[in-house]
Amino acid sequence: MVHWLIAILGSLVIADLLSHIFYACVSRGHFLRQPPFRIEATPPHPDGEDVRFESDDGVTIAATLLEPIGECSHGVVIFCPEFGADRHSVMRYAGALREAGFTLLSIDFRNQGESDHVRGYQPLHWFSNHEISDIRGAVAWCRQRPELRGLPIGLFGVSRGGGAALTVAALEPEIAGVVAQSSFDTAGTTQFHTRRWLHYAMPPWVANCVPDWHIRVTMRVVAWMCGWENGCRYVALERLLPRLRSRSVLLIAGRNDSYIPVAIPRRMCRLMKKSERTLWVVPKAKHNREREAAGREFDRRIVQFFAGAFDVPASLPVEETYDVRSHRSPQTVLEQLPQSGNRSF
Repeated sequence: MVHWLIAILGSLVIADLLSHIFYACVSRGHFLRQPPFRIEATPPHPDGEDVRFESDDGVTIAATLLEPIGECSHGVVIFCPEFGADRHSVMRYAGALREAGFTLLSIDFRNQGESDHVRGYQPLHWFSNHEISDIRGAVAWCRQRPELRGLPIGLFGVSRGGGAALTVAALEPEIAGVVAQSSFDTAGTTQFHTRRWLHYAMPPWVANCVPDWHIRVTMRVVAWMCGWENGCRYVALERLLPRLRSRSVLLIAGRNDSYIPVAIPRRMCRLMKKSERTLWVVPKAKHNREREAAGREFDRRIVQFFAGAFDVPASLPVEETYDVRSHRSPQTVLEQLPQSGNRSF
């Protein structure tokens, strides 16, 4: 009898393992398929200084340094662009930080923009150990640059760049604060989209019988397979998020984001053991379009966040927000950053 039970259990384990491998092969194409993001080209800023430095693993990274408007800098914010965008997109998201007295360093991730290209690696919308190395190289460069040495350092990332920024913040306690816009963790995102795909591919009652743990294990196999093929390792951010429990974090999400629904950043808040005050949900905003939906409030919040994270006084323009198309500075009047009771969560 015992032998029969062992044989049955062994058969079930083997069948389950084979099912993970089978569905991993089926899901591989979905993991590698790039979403149809609309990326707008942004011209280089005339005040930017082009610089180069080495990533954590020796790859040459191109970046642009933008000094703040004013006599001194409150600190450095490293900008990590979305997949498909380059370092010049920084002014589309973070122009208000420069106006408020923060230095900006925007990078081109490897194999994108003017940074070096590494053979055998094809960037995807998922963040990998390579993007982490690029950001850590930027942090090290800021610590060595004479005029930036000693200043607090923060990170601002969009979509894939946001997940990479959260990862680096979890690994480097010296990072003062991180803003992650339309960001995600790989496990939560793949589980959400796999669950949705199952409801399209099979009857709902069958899809509901598939347990969450089975999806998680299968998608980990998918991430490992695709990473092995692509010469990288896709980061399990969900395992690092608890390290950010006592750190300064601001998550920004769009209410109408069909790619990263609000449930995903809310789950990230729970993993960090933070309240939903850490999350700002922008009404009517789509993926990476939060500033377009609420420009003035977006600028106010990111300036307020980094002012608090760096423990410095900060101000931002009150008459108009930064116009990326004309590179015009806001009107002359600056006043102390106001407090707002407006919330959308």
